[in-house]
Amino acid sequence: MDVRSGAVTLPGDFALHPALRMKESRGSDLFDSQKVCNPGTPWYYHRFVDGSFEEMPLSFVVCFYENAVTHEAVLTDFSFGVVEQARAVENAKIEICDAEKDAKQLILNRRLLEQLAGKPHFYQKNMSSSRSCAVYDYLWGRIWCGSEDIKTNMMDVDISLRYFDNTKWAHDDYNQHLKKIENPFWKSWKR
Repeated sequence: MDVRSGAVTLPGDFALHPALRMKESRGSDLFDSQKVCNPGTPWYYHRFVDGSFEEMPLSFVVCFYENAVTHEAVLTDFSFGVVEQARAVENAKIEICDAEKDAKQLILNRRLLEQLAGKPHFYQKNMSSSRSCAVYDYLWGRIWCGSEDIKTNMMDVDISLRYFDNTKWAHDDYNQHLKKIENPFWKSWKR
């Protein structure tokens, strides 16, 4: 991981970085054979298992946003972390939540993150948990591990990385797209 630029080199020597476009990733062996998830939105997710840390497989979820007009798709964020052998199933789906296993994964993921990026810049207290979230802030984005989903009251034990500029552009673009769809003139013109 290059903390100055936000580039992360995957175990197969493929690099994720803020300037990466989805069409570039499709040319790699890693993404060619993997399923792309798109739940009817302009957000595309690649899920795969590649490499290992302390003999545990690493699971990745890489997210791209595609502009509806230009069809240019940029990398906005991704997450990765260790998963148990039994949980590293096809498409890296994690099916069972177990507090003890999650705690072990959180410890391993934080150890991995410290090896990649050093000590956290700060810890953020979670709302209903005694655990805190390790946070790293950079000019290009943010990395965190151990955040809590307030809606489900579950701990996210993965390492997450978000590129600020790409994510802001994606959210602004998507909001503009939604405004067009909600505009009565646009709806009638579209028909």
